[in-house]
Amino acid sequence: MQLTDLDKSVIEIITKNPAITQSGIALELGWALNRVKYYMKKLSDKGILEHIGSSRSGTWKIHLKNEQIKK
Repeated sequence: MQLTDLDKSVIEIITKNPAITQSGIALELGWALNRVKYYMKKLSDKGILEHIGSSRSGTWKIHLKNEQIKK
């Protein structure tokens, strides 16, 4: 599975803090919130990313191994 550098940026932030919000990711990357939402949906649709729990207290789960992210 081919990931872009932007995909990897989002995944790295989530790896460091699985409970981060989309607003938090936007703030860290200096992106607009809609841009973060686009990448999160893209990764979710590919089965790479899953949100577990409620929107307030949930966490993100990444369904890739570190070797797959580094490629």
